[in-house]
Amino acid sequence: MAPTYKLRLVKGVKIAPSPTWLQIKLWTAGIRPINNVVDVTNYILVKYGQPLHAFDKNKIDGGIHVRSAKDGETFTTLDGEDRELASADVLIADDTKPVALAGVMGGLNSEITDQTTDVLLESAIFNPSRIRKTARRLVLHSEASQRFERGINYDTVETALNEAAQMIADLANGQVTEGIVTATDTPRVLPTIHVSDQSINKVLGTDLTTDNIKNIFDRLGFTSVNVNDGLDVTIPARRWDIEIPADLNEEVARIYGYDNLPVSLPTGRMGVGALTATQKNERAIRQVLEGLGLTQAISYSLTTADKAKMFLTRSSIETKLSFPMTKDHSVLRMNLLSGLLDDVAYNQARKVSDIALYEYGRVFFKDGEEQVRPTEVSHVAGVVTGNFVNKSWSHGVVKADFFLVKGMVEQVIRNFAPNGEVEFIADDTIKEMHPGRTAKVLVHGKEVGFVGQIHPVVEKQFKIKDTYAFELDFALLDSLPKNADQFTPISKFPSVQRDIALLVDESVTNDDVVNIIAKRGGAYLINTDLFDLYTGDNVADGKSHLLIHLHLLTSATH
Repeated sequence: MAPTYKLRLVKGVKIAPSPTWLQIKLWTAGIRPINNVVDVTNYILVKYGQPLHAFDKNKIDGGIHVRSAKDGETFTTLDGEDRELASADVLIADDTKPVALAGVMGGLNSEITDQTTDVLLESAIFNPSRIRKTARRLVLHSEASQRFERGINYDTVETALNEAAQMIADLANGQVTEGIVTATDTPRVLPTIHVSDQSINKVLGTDLTTDNIKNIFDRLGFTSVNVNDGLDVTIPARRWDIEIPADLNEEVARIYGYDNLPVSLPTGRMGVGALTATQKNERAIRQVLEGLGLTQAISYSLTTADKAKMFLTRSSIETKLSFPMTKDHSVLRMNLLSGLLDDVAYNQARKVSDIALYEYGRVFFKDGEEQVRPTEVSHVAGVVTGNFVNKSWSHGVVKADFFLVKGMVEQVIRNFAPNGEVEFIADDTIKEMHPGRTAKVLVHGKEVGFVGQIHPVVEKQFKIKDTYAFELDFALLDSLPKNADQFTPISKFPSVQRDIALLVDESVTNDDVVNIIAKRGGAYLINTDLFDLYTGDNVADGKSHLLIHLHLLTSATH
């Protein structure tokens, strides 16, 4: 939690405004002067980059401890806000209570006031990761937290503490007690990075020798030792930002001079550019759906937990962000339709009632908490509401309905020529879809998606009206076997066309009728189309009147 933690006590101080020269320096740095103790800590922060914190010693009960906070523990910071803490937060506490949120902000219960006489100065290094998480979760980004997040020079922790203590003694008429209280003082192991002139020249395009590179490191104050194939460079504590060979390449380029780097064209063989399979699929989808009259929409991949769980056709858990900026963007989506319904709601709220949208994008599934990264799957979805075609002198209104959207789905699937029949089977398992107006889509016996009307309860939730939608697992659809392109010559024999009328129970589906006709028609039957459906006058209750068109060819043409 705190690799280095040191304290020093200054007694008998008198709190007063800082001298003019110190106030001017702080104003120049963009810091508001407060008093001669707090101003010294801010001055040292600017000078050394080392955050310090000053406690009122008389408000400390017993000793000082560094500990993890407890889940649900509350603490009032210097800005007067009550903060609810988590176990990942680091606290500075005395024997009875927390007195500071380590590396972020001090506590109101130990602040320096006009009545303060004894000052306890803290100089430390805290775990950057924990400070960053605390500051981000509490939305409490202070100058100190930003310094700790980026790293602190181990060599200046004690130097900054001693200088601050002496300045406070001088400016506040106090007395520095002898000695430093050191809770922890973990020495930092200086990293050694190996580089060679070949690797640096390859990256920079230069022709530097080992001696040239060593000279640059000497100028930077880095200790470098010649080895057989290059240099072992020891990085000083003040440059904690240098960790890998690429960082040293950057330092060499900076000192050598960016303007001195040679300009050269890229080398290597140039290949012929081509679209990836993903790009081809996306363009094909756009061509089909935009040709059908839909407009592309692009939604956020992040959504709410409730919307992420809508329209699911497979089991999955949410992929949550550790630190979401807002609750509306806290979970990776597991469907595209919820985003499209937001778009429909946005447009209908602004009196745009005729809407036809589609989206091609990725959704994210996780089979369990043990799965670190979610599985990304390409989906395509569409929504249609209102009039799909408005009234004109040449035609009437075409309203959005189930069969319109079903035809769009068939067109998308046919465009990718999967091997196998497309089937639509009535379905009521998706609770966000209307149970009597929804069908799952099967290709080659595999379920690839669904089509239907949005459930009235969901429409009310989104504040939309009569919306029809579909969503397909495009990755699965694209993986199915494809039909090879074949040429079929036009028959030289005439075909025969017949229309038949059937009276069936309402429970009998068109698919049932077509399957029976296909079995009975044999090799002569080429195509079957339902072109009329009637229920009403002169038709018995519970019955449907079907008109079916049959297209037949003699077997001699096969």
